[in-house]
Amino acid sequence: MGAQANALLLISPGRQRKEYTYDMWAKRGKLLVGLLLLALAAGLACRRKPHSVTLNWQPPKTPTGMSVVSYNVYRRTMEDGRYIRIATGVSGPPYEDHQVAGGRTYFYAITALNQNGRESRLSESIQAKIP
Repeated sequence: MGAQANALLLISPGRQRKEYTYDMWAKRGKLLVGLLLLALAAGLACRRKPHSVTLNWQPPKTPTGMSVVSYNVYRRTMEDGRYIRIATGVSGPPYEDHQVAGGRTYFYAITALNQNGRESRLSESIQAKIP
């Protein structure tokens, strides 16, 4: 047989710290390889995206008889690039974008939809720099 080893694996995704304890059996020196594979698997399983952008806005003033029923959220990654719609049917502020990466800059705009399904023009752009 082999020798039994108890391993403590610490994983820190973002600001959270997770601890896992594993019992493993070493057979012909494979314990270290097993621990490395275990560390990789556990790291992938609990990795979280530490960044997000929260958008808040004021509902637009609407003419009498018209109302805003939902919003669309648009994002682009270049200041002069084309917007891509990332969310539809948003009921109101706030909206949180979790699909952002560190070290990048994003530009956002919002549109409003009325009860007839007509979409407004894009709002002014707002910039978010992700650390």
